[in-house]
Amino acid sequence: VYTIGPCSDPVKVMIQSDYMDKAIKALPTTDTITMEMTTDYPMRIKAASQTVDVTVLIAPRIERD
Repeated sequence: VYTIGPCSDPVKVMIQSDYMDKAIKALPTTDTITMEMTTDYPMRIKAASQTVDVTVLIAPRIERD
C-alpha cells in the first residue's frame, strides 16, 4: 500500500536506479517508509522497525546547461 502525503510544490529529482535499489535493500521491513524530496537536493528515505531506525540520503544527478 502506497500513501502519498502532503506535497506543497511539485519537485523533479533525477536519481540513478542502482542507487535507489541499494537504498531500498538497506531499509528494514516496515509498514511505513517516508521519502522527502526537494528539487536538486538529496532525497531522504526513512524507515523504522521495532529494532532499528534507518535514514538513507541519495544525492541527485543535477543537469547543467
